[in-house]
Amino acid sequence: MGGLQQRRTTLSRHIATVFGLSALVLASAARAQPPGSGSTVPGPPPAFADLDYASPEPATSNGHKLDLYIPSGRGGRWPVVIWTGGSAWSADTGRRTAAGVAAQLLPAGYVVAGVSIRSSSQVHFPGQLHDIKAAIRWLRANAMKYDLDANRIGIMGDSSGGWTTAMAAVTGDVPELEGVVGTAGVSSRVQAAVAFYPPSNFLTMDAWALRKCVQPRCHDDATSPESRLVGCGIQTSYARTSVSSPHERIRAIT
Repeated sequence: MGGLQQRRTTLSRHIATVFGLSALVLASAARAQPPGSGSTVPGPPPAFADLDYASPEPATSNGHKLDLYIPSGRGGRWPVVIWTGGSAWSADTGRRTAAGVAAQLLPAGYVVAGVSIRSSSQVHFPGQLHDIKAAIRWLRANAMKYDLDANRIGIMGDSSGGWTTAMAAVTGDVPELEGVVGTAGVSSRVQAAVAFYPPSNFLTMDAWALRKCVQPRCHDDATSPESRLVGCGIQTSYARTSVSSPHERIRAIT
C-alpha cells in the first residue's frame, strides 16, 4: 500500500506541474494576442514547416501535416509537446495556433509540434483519432532525425483539440483504434496530456448544459459538430457515439 500511495503522490505532483505549466502557456499566449488577430497567436516561425506525417487524404487536405518548433542550441534529446487547436472539427488547421505555445515552451527546452488532423467534412470518426495517433508515431519514428526524446511526448489542445488530446491519452496502443494512417510499428502512447475544455461525453452534453439549448443549436441535433464528427445524430447510435467519447473510453478501461 505504501508503494501505491507513493506512486499516486508522485503522479499528482507531475499532473500539477503539467497543468500549471500549461495554464501559464495559454494565459501568456492570450495576453500576447493583439485585438482582432483571430485565432493565430504571435510566435516564432517553425524550424520545419509543412511536414507530411502521412499522405494527404483527400489530396487537397492539410490534415496530415505538422510543423516543428525547435529550441535554440543543443541540449541532447528534446522532450516534445504536441499542440492541436480546436475548430469544432470543421477545419484541418489545428497546427496554426502552435506558434503562441512555442513562444512559451521553447525557452523551457521543449520542442513543440503543431499538428493538424482532418476535418469532419473530410473524414468521420475514428479518422481524426487515427490521424493524431499517426502524428505521434511519426514523431517517435523520426526522433533521431530531429533530436527528439521518443520517451517524453506530451499533447495539449483546446476545445475539439482538447477532445483529440483526451482521446489520444486514453487510447494509446489500443489495437482496434490504431488505424492504418501513416507510420506503423511504433507506439502511439503519450506520456502526458492536458485537454483544455474538451467535450468529454457527447451523450450528455445537452442534458448537463447550464442553459437549455434551442434547436438547431443543440449538441443532439443531427447537424451539430459532434453529430457531423461521428456521421449521425449522436443520440441515434450509442455504439458509434460512445466509442468517440473520452468519458466512455475511461469507463471501458477502469
